[in-house]
Amino acid sequence: MNRLYGRGKIGERLVTNAPINRGRNTSVLGALSLDGLIASMTVIGSTNKKIFEVYIEQILVPQLWSLSNCFDG
Repeated sequence: MNRLYGRGKIGERLVTNAPINRGRNTSVLGALSLDGLIASMTVIGSTNKKIFEVYIEQILVPQLWSLSNCFDG
């Protein structure tokens, strides 16, 4: 976060440089239960529908099944 206001000499405009995005954007997907974090995935860049579906199918659903109390038979 950068400052939005500053102090300068009376009658003069305050000019300063502030860094803008450095590096790459990172998206973090996660699921919480009553016991804490159960499934997480980090993606370089933004998340779209395809990435979210992969997260649901390959990471979240297997974790939910392993934590469930339902057994066949």
